[in-house]
Amino acid sequence: MNAKLIMLSENIVKLKQKINSLGASYPLDEVKPDFVDKVQLESNNDDYFKCIFKKMSGLINKCATRISNYKSITELKSEDYERINELKNLYSEAYIYSKLKSWLAIEKVPETLQRTPDFKVTFRGSPIYIEIKSLNMADGQLKHIEIMDKVSKMKIDLETQKKSGKAIAISETIIQPYYKSGNPYNAKSTKMMIETLIDKITNNLKQEQFNQGDTLLLVDIATQLPVPHPESAIRENYEIHSNKVSGVLWHTAFGIMNSTIYPFPALEDDSETEYLSSEGILNTHPYIKGLIFHIDENFYALAKSADENLRAIELISYLCPKTTVLSLHSQ
Repeated sequence: MNAKLIMLSENIVKLKQKINSLGASYPLDEVKPDFVDKVQLESNNDDYFKCIFKKMSGLINKCATRISNYKSITELKSEDYERINELKNLYSEAYIYSKLKSWLAIEKVPETLQRTPDFKVTFRGSPIYIEIKSLNMADGQLKHIEIMDKVSKMKIDLETQKKSGKAIAISETIIQPYYKSGNPYNAKSTKMMIETLIDKITNNLKQEQFNQGDTLLLVDIATQLPVPHPESAIRENYEIHSNKVSGVLWHTAFGIMNSTIYPFPALEDDSETEYLSSEGILNTHPYIKGLIFHIDENFYALAKSADENLRAIELISYLCPKTTVLSLHSQ
């Protein structure tokens, strides 16, 4: 009788249970045990999954060994948060690879001493490369530490209410993924969202990763920096209850300095506008042939119309049901 295969996902579940007893981890929440099972089971037939599975195993074992004996969130160290985030990034890349593999002929680009893109796709007989970036909330690790602390205090508050005899215990915490320490925060500001995305993407770019040939940038947002109405946000402007709103994704790609930005409508009737103080990614990085966002399990793509972008546009039009191609004459 065959011995039961030990699944890495079992260790992930235990790690999540331990973390949740202390507080909460948004990066760890993105790591779904069922998909990790897929990576493990297919690792014998897929060299990329084999590599990812080995890296995930090492990270999970290190995290579990350190965190299993912690009694409070104060024992969590910087390297614990870093490993959890690295695990999330590995998971994100593997998940995107798996989705792309169901549509395209894709392979991992071998790593060299020089930076390379993540994947090579063969599309209509020719290679196109894809570089994947997985974004985190504004303030990065500091934000995740803050969330862990807030949720921990909420759990303590709920427990205190229960012990005091309350029939119903209620507590809440507010998560502001776009809030950056020291900056003003406006929940209805599309400008803040656009500039945060531009800043996050720019800080993660290395031009060497786009030197192999035609290369697309695929940004996995997941739950870290939510974008409302993504199917509309790939347009320059759209309407909500007769109010003009600037498309967050459109301006992240094509935005021009000092252009007018319309916020999400507030409860009160106002006409507040803002002005963009950043340039869009495809304006400042012309070597990127197109920008793809992965949001809520869907792909949304943007690219500039040009002869040298034709192959990239054909690929993203095939891959993404929602695509915006900007005519250069419209700028």
